[in-house]
Amino acid sequence: DCWNYVAENAHGVDGSLECVDQRAIFNITGKNPWRYEKETPVVDAYQKEHDDLFHAITNNLDYNEAERGANSTMTAILGRMAAYSGKELEWKAALESKIELLPKELGFDKPAPVNPGPDGLYPRAIPGKTQVI
Repeated sequence: DCWNYVAENAHGVDGSLECVDQRAIFNITGKNPWRYEKETPVVDAYQKEHDDLFHAITNNLDYNEAERGANSTMTAILGRMAAYSGKELEWKAALESKIELLPKELGFDKPAPVNPGPDGLYPRAIPGKTQVI
């Protein structure tokens, strides 16, 4: 009995984009409005991924999503860096960042790289001040 809304949204100076519900709704509003015509039938992206993988396996074809996965992950990291710093960042600069986010040693009994202050709160990113590069 909850609102089931899963979507991707993007907003720019000339309009906005909304992608909702398995690509059934795809709207661009603003300066250049556009609406996606729903596929018939709607293609489930997760099933399509599996179909492509199984097709490659059963037909002995090369199939490697590693680069796409790495680029997707780096896009998310770059977005976090931009949001935390409040700065426009270049891909190359983000890749060359010397900021370390991992602890020096891994283990449940090892010290964390960031700890809460006396008020019990963790430090937060402050756009314009937080260093990410």
